[in-house]
Amino acid sequence: MVATRGRHLRTLALFFLTIVAIPAWTEAQNVAAPSRLDRVLSDRAKKLTGRSRVIVEFHGTPDVRAITGAHGVAMRTLRERPAQVADVANVDLATLAQDPRVKRVVADRPAFATHERSAAAIGYHVGLNGLPGTPETGNGVGIAVIDSGVNAGHDDLWRSAAGQRVVHFKDFTVPATPGVWTNAPPSDGFGHGTHVAGILAGNGYHSYGMRSGIARKASLIALKVLDQDGRGYISNVIDAIDYAVANKSALGIRVINLSVGAGVYESYDTDPLT
Repeated sequence: MVATRGRHLRTLALFFLTIVAIPAWTEAQNVAAPSRLDRVLSDRAKKLTGRSRVIVEFHGTPDVRAITGAHGVAMRTLRERPAQVADVANVDLATLAQDPRVKRVVADRPAFATHERSAAAIGYHVGLNGLPGTPETGNGVGIAVIDSGVNAGHDDLWRSAAGQRVVHFKDFTVPATPGVWTNAPPSDGFGHGTHVAGILAGNGYHSYGMRSGIARKASLIALKVLDQDGRGYISNVIDAIDYAVANKSALGIRVINLSVGAGVYESYDTDPLT
């Protein structure tokens, strides 16, 4: 009787430990799954609804099967790095992060235009008018303007002896097909990029020279990363930066201007944009 009762107690104890162990193991799995997700996606992975636009960083060559295996949609590969932009349901983020080919998954955070009173902030007019010698004009310097595009037909950007300021344009906001970008005439549906271009290299035509640009003989390389509402993604900005660096010699680029912003959610050491 005592022996039987002892066996029953041991069986109950083993059963109890098994019951406790199952949720503990499941919880450990749930914690481990999003370990490759950034802070934003770790929170979203707990949601049962919604989708997220993400940047998937791979250990080696990007493999879209990791994305499609998590029921995601591959959008495009970032040109100078082993990473893929994708659209994934929040409930599938943990599955994507667990794939052994995946190094990390981060949110493709929104990017937006920023505003500044540039001339006053840098003492522009004092520098040009209060110092001896010929002021710097930017002649022969290419400036990559990563923004909402540029309206190259604006009088302040072409009515001058120096000619058209915009010498190159590339649109990173609307891919025709994954990995293939469509070039079109320079455009700016939002206006911020044109405003920035005027600060950089405008000739002051409409203000009779009173509001000329800081480097009014520089050449502008317009790289469009924001849409007609002034919105974009950090993957657009990353692609544009890589493009400017890769083509710096061919286009004479010596300066990159980024008057765009994005939220900060992690360390500089791991943020794909920085």
